[in-house]
This record gives sequence, structure tokens and C-alpha cells, in this order.
Amino acid sequence: MLTSKPPIRPDDTTLYFDMLEQAADGVVIINQFNHVVFFNTAAEQLWGCSSADVIGKNVNCLVPLEQRPQHDGYINHNRNTGVNRIVGTSREVVFTRTNGDYVAAEMSISTAIIGPDKQRYYMALLYGLSEGCYRRKSSQKNSRSPKPCFP
Repeated sequence: MLTSKPPIRPDDTTLYFDMLEQAADGVVIINQFNHVVFFNTAAEQLWGCSSADVIGKNVNCLVPLEQRPQHDGYINHNRNTGVNRIVGTSREVVFTRTNGDYVAAEMSISTAIIGPDKQRYYMALLYGLSEGCYRRKSSQKNSRSPKPCFP
């Protein structure tokens, strides 16, 4: 005889945390101060660093050097105006791992207002692309003017 388990409760935050932690794609969540508050195992593998190295730091530490000076401004513009330039979209990004290797990924960004104090959080989901996959996608999108995969 099969016994059924109790149904999943919508207020079981442990379930949601565990699901995000074990997700196949990288998950990065930042708070209202642009500090990383969640960095799952897949994100660790993409960037080549541990969550302990990233949690509590400005998300800029994950952004390519040339984009760091403007990055907080982009986030703060969205937070202050509600104008979504990349929130709710997906796009290909290239970033540098801690060992200096370039990594290509498909990134989707979402936002949510959470808690009684109505703070806005941002979540990036990153699907790592192999170099071959990235080259194929790049050549399909840019067949008129192909770009190198990694500068």
C-alpha cells in the first residue's frame, strides 16, 4: 500500500530555497543595496568561486571589469523608475571566471518586491553555454557580421 506524503505547503520557504540551491542553472539574487544574498552551486561552477566569496558583496564583483562603473547605475535606474530595459528579458552575456577564462551564458533577469518593507530584489538565472554552442548562436544571430566568441 502506498502512503501519500502531505502536500507541499506554499509557505514552506525551505522547499523554495532548496530548489533554487539545487537548480541546474546559476541563480544569483541581490538585495536593495545591490549586494549578493544568494549564489547557488551552479553559479559557483559558472564563476569558479564559492558563495562565501560572493555573498554580501556588491554584484559588481561578478560583472566584467569594463561594465562595473555603470552597473549600479543601471540597477538603481530600474529600481527608481520602474523602467525595465533588461528585466523580464533574456540575453547572452560573456563574463570572466575567477581563473581568467571567459564564460558565455544566457541570462534572464527578474525582479520581485518582497516583505513588509516592500524591498525590490533582483534574480538572475544563467544557463552556461559551451563555447561551441555560443559560437553557433552568435553566427546564427550575426550571420551578416560575425563576431569572435571571446575577445
